[in-house]
Amino acid sequence: GKNVRYLSAGGRRDFGSISLFAELSYIDTASIIVSNVKSGYASGIYHFGSHSAFLSYASTTADGVDLGDMGVNFEALSLIPGGAELYQGVQSLLNVYSSDQQTYSVGWRWDFHDKMAFKLQFDTTKIAEEGSTIWLRRLEDATPMKETINTVFTSLSFAF
Repeated sequence: GKNVRYLSAGGRRDFGSISLFAELSYIDTASIIVSNVKSGYASGIYHFGSHSAFLSYASTTADGVDLGDMGVNFEALSLIPGGAELYQGVQSLLNVYSSDQQTYSVGWRWDFHDKMAFKLQFDTTKIAEEGSTIWLRRLEDATPMKETINTVFTSLSFAF
């Protein structure tokens, strides 16, 4: 019974062997479970022969839920055995979809056949506290994930 609005604007511009891409988007929701999300990316690609080198920056942030803003008194709740843990658990669950992260990427693509390509990409993702929507959370404690994650991707693409 909730409405969600998705707005997006983006574009591409080519300058000879250089291509620039960018997109901004906004998700507006009335739900307390899924927050309003603001995201965007910008990317530049340099094409040389059958190769392409690229750099990208992407960011996503969402409105988080703060139980204190909803009138829940942490100090009073923490006087009850298990109250502080309950507060942190509910706070964490309400923010499970609240992303807050930035990713920087660099990569190389080789179109070695007219229907096949190989890609190698390195990403550094900086996750703010309570911003780990797409990453697994630690189960051993209720500490919000806040860290930097480095990933390497390789792919082989082909078309029939």
